[in-house]
Amino acid sequence: MDSQTSPNLSQEKLIHSSLKRGTVHKLLGLSVGLISLECGYHEAHQSSLEILNDVCCEYLKKIAISLRAAHDTAAWRDESDFVDDLERVFHQMNVPSSANLHQFICKLEAIKRHKLDMNQNHNDGNKTIQ
Repeated sequence: MDSQTSPNLSQEKLIHSSLKRGTVHKLLGLSVGLISLECGYHEAHQSSLEILNDVCCEYLKKIAISLRAAHDTAAWRDESDFVDDLERVFHQMNVPSSANLHQFICKLEAIKRHKLDMNQNHNDGNKTIQ
Protein backbone atom coordinates (compact mmCIF):
# COMPACT_ATOMS: atom_id res chain seq x y z
CA MET A 1 0.00 0.00 0.00
CA ASP A 2 1.47 3.36 -0.95
CA SER A 3 1.28 6.60 0.99
CA GLN A 4 -1.41 7.97 -1.30
CA THR A 5 -3.96 5.22 -0.66
CA SER A 6 -3.50 4.84 3.09
CA PRO A 7 -5.04 8.24 4.01
CA ASN A 8 -8.07 7.41 1.86
CA LEU A 9 -8.51 4.06 3.56
CA SER A 10 -8.17 5.57 7.01
CA GLN A 11 -10.65 8.29 6.04
CA GLU A 12 -13.12 5.65 4.88
CA LYS A 13 -12.74 3.74 8.15
CA LEU A 14 -13.21 6.93 10.15
CA ILE A 15 -16.32 7.90 8.20
CA HIS A 16 -17.73 4.37 8.43
CA SER A 17 -17.10 4.07 12.16
CA SER A 18 -18.31 7.57 13.06
CA LEU A 19 -21.49 7.62 10.95
CA LYS A 20 -23.98 5.23 12.43
CA ARG A 21 -27.16 4.29 10.59
CA GLY A 22 -29.23 6.70 12.68
CA THR A 23 -26.84 9.55 12.00
CA VAL A 24 -26.91 8.93 8.25
CA HIS A 25 -30.71 8.74 8.36
CA LYS A 26 -30.88 12.09 10.21
CA LEU A 27 -28.49 13.74 7.73
CA LEU A 28 -30.56 12.45 4.84
CA GLY A 29 -33.66 13.76 6.61
CA LEU A 30 -32.11 17.21 6.77
CA SER A 31 -31.36 17.00 3.06
CA VAL A 32 -34.91 15.93 2.26
CA GLY A 33 -36.24 18.82 4.32
CA LEU A 34 -33.96 21.36 2.64
CA ILE A 35 -34.82 20.06 -0.82
CA SER A 36 -38.53 20.29 0.03
CA LEU A 37 -38.04 23.83 1.30
CA GLU A 38 -36.17 24.79 -1.88
CA CYS A 39 -39.05 23.38 -3.93
CA GLY A 40 -41.47 25.73 -2.19
CA TYR A 41 -42.84 23.67 0.70
CA HIS A 42 -42.71 25.94 3.74
CA GLU A 43 -44.82 23.68 5.93
CA ALA A 44 -45.00 19.90 6.09
CA HIS A 45 -46.12 17.25 8.51
CA GLN A 46 -43.21 15.47 10.13
CA SER A 47 -44.69 12.13 9.05
CA SER A 48 -44.62 13.24 5.40
CA LEU A 49 -40.95 14.20 5.66
CA GLU A 50 -40.18 10.88 7.36
CA ILE A 51 -41.87 8.98 4.53
CA LEU A 52 -39.92 10.96 1.91
CA ASN A 53 -36.75 10.32 3.91
CA ASP A 54 -37.42 6.57 4.09
CA VAL A 55 -38.16 6.37 0.35
CA CYS A 56 -35.03 8.35 -0.49
CA CYS A 57 -32.91 6.20 1.83
CA GLU A 58 -34.18 2.93 0.37
CA TYR A 59 -33.74 4.19 -3.19
CA LEU A 60 -30.15 5.29 -2.56
CA LYS A 61 -29.41 1.97 -0.84
CA LYS A 62 -30.82 0.08 -3.81
CA ILE A 63 -28.60 2.06 -6.18
CA ALA A 64 -25.55 1.54 -3.94
CA ILE A 65 -26.13 -2.23 -3.59
CA SER A 66 -26.69 -2.62 -7.33
CA LEU A 67 -23.62 -0.52 -8.08
CA ARG A 68 -21.51 -2.63 -5.71
CA ALA A 69 -22.75 -5.83 -7.37
CA ALA A 70 -22.08 -4.43 -10.85
CA HIS A 71 -18.62 -3.30 -9.81
CA ASP A 72 -17.77 -6.67 -8.25
CA THR A 73 -18.99 -8.50 -11.36
CA ALA A 74 -16.98 -6.23 -13.64
CA ALA A 75 -13.89 -6.53 -11.42
CA TRP A 76 -14.21 -10.31 -11.53
CA ARG A 77 -14.13 -10.06 -15.34
CA ASP A 78 -11.28 -7.51 -15.05
CA GLU A 79 -13.40 -4.83 -16.74
CA SER A 80 -13.86 -2.49 -13.80
CA ASP A 81 -14.95 1.01 -14.82
CA PHE A 82 -17.12 3.00 -12.42
CA VAL A 83 -18.84 5.01 -15.16
CA ASP A 84 -19.84 1.86 -17.07
CA ASP A 85 -21.03 0.24 -13.83
CA LEU A 86 -23.11 3.32 -13.02
CA GLU A 87 -24.64 3.36 -16.52
CA ARG A 88 -25.47 -0.35 -16.19
CA VAL A 89 -27.16 0.17 -12.80
CA PHE A 90 -29.09 3.20 -14.05
CA HIS A 91 -30.32 1.15 -17.01
CA GLN A 92 -31.38 -1.74 -14.73
CA MET A 93 -33.28 0.65 -12.48
CA ASN A 94 -34.91 2.52 -15.40
CA VAL A 95 -33.04 5.72 -14.56
CA PRO A 96 -32.08 7.88 -17.53
CA SER A 97 -28.46 7.67 -18.59
CA SER A 98 -25.91 9.91 -16.91
CA ALA A 99 -25.82 12.06 -20.07
CA ASN A 100 -29.59 12.59 -19.80
CA LEU A 101 -29.26 13.36 -16.09
CA HIS A 102 -26.53 15.88 -16.84
CA GLN A 103 -28.73 17.59 -19.46
CA PHE A 104 -31.62 17.67 -16.98
CA ILE A 105 -29.42 19.27 -14.29
CA CYS A 106 -28.12 21.84 -16.79
CA LYS A 107 -31.70 22.74 -17.74
CA LEU A 108 -32.64 23.13 -14.07
CA GLU A 109 -29.65 25.39 -13.47
CA ALA A 110 -30.60 27.50 -16.49
CA ILE A 111 -34.16 27.82 -15.18
CA LYS A 112 -32.87 28.85 -11.74
CA ARG A 113 -30.58 31.46 -13.30
CA HIS A 114 -33.48 32.78 -15.36
CA LYS A 115 -35.72 33.03 -12.28
CA LEU A 116 -32.96 34.83 -10.36
CA ASP A 117 -32.49 37.24 -13.26
CA MET A 118 -36.23 37.85 -13.44
CA ASN A 119 -36.41 38.49 -9.68
CA GLN A 120 -33.40 40.80 -9.89
CA ASN A 121 -34.94 42.74 -12.78
CA HIS A 122 -38.28 42.91 -10.97
CA ASN A 123 -36.59 44.17 -7.79
CA ASP A 124 -34.52 46.70 -9.75
CA GLY A 125 -37.71 48.04 -11.37
CA ASN A 126 -39.36 48.50 -7.95
CA LYS A 127 -36.56 50.68 -6.53
CA THR A 128 -37.46 54.29 -6.05
CA ILE A 129 -35.11 57.08 -7.00
CA GLN A 130 -34.47 59.54 -4.21
